[in-house]
Amino acid sequence: MSSLLLVANADADARDLMIAALAEHGLAERLAGCDSGRSLVRDYTAALIAGESVVGVVLETRLPVGGGKSSAIALRAVEKAFGVPPVPFVFYTTAPRDPNLERVMTYLGKSNYYQQSDESPPGPTAAQAVADQLKQAAEP
Repeated sequence: MSSLLLVANADADARDLMIAALAEHGLAERLAGCDSGRSLVRDYTAALIAGESVVGVVLETRLPVGGGKSSAIALRAVEKAFGVPPVPFVFYTTAPRDPNLERVMTYLGKSNYYQQSDESPPGPTAAQAVADQLKQAAEP
């Protein structure tokens, strides 16, 4: 069974940079990008059907077609339907941490937040922080 890490961001360049930077950390055998909340839920479900082990999700809160927070909640429902344990989420975003996100993260459990700078693209420092956040969120 192969392992998969999903990275969801509507900005293709930011998504591809994060995937490339996270690939250096050996978190999963395969990393895949999603451009919307809909594609995130679709790809996560397809991975479970294919027998892949999803090890985590890195996502922007401002995803089109579903939004990051709503999509993460939908993924928890998919996990329950498939009887698989919840994976860690890292909300990697330029959006400030707000009370609504706090409530969503509490509901999700196994989730963390990393605020990306508006000025700099995702790079090795951000990828290291996100990798650390994923590992922390995965801890019991």
